[in-house]
Amino acid sequence: MADEMNIDKRIVSAVKNIVDIYFEVAETETAPYAVYTISPTPFYNKDGIYKYVAETTFVIVGGTYEEMSDLYSQCKAALLAMTGVDLLVRLTGEKYEPTGTEHITVLSLKITQIIS
Repeated sequence: MADEMNIDKRIVSAVKNIVDIYFEVAETETAPYAVYTISPTPFYNKDGIYKYVAETTFVIVGGTYEEMSDLYSQCKAALLAMTGVDLLVRLTGEKYEPTGTEHITVLSLKITQIIS
């Protein structure tokens, strides 16, 4: 188990070989890409922080529906597969938001990390 929160690093590691990923703001305007935000809340016991629960939003942008759908399937599987000894990943919502030129899916996740 980690001694500090590393949920953000684990998200990037899980999907970096699937799609270009950015924190909070995309550094490109050319699809495909993904953007994530994370809002961690620490939980304490008498010894200090024992876990973080992070509300996470993961946005996948594709130029076509097929491209977005393929990336969505791969990213969702990779993110849920992060669950392990010290990490629990739960999908709390999904939303498809097409625009005139892009196809966007938003995944809402609750990620809990136990700290050693």
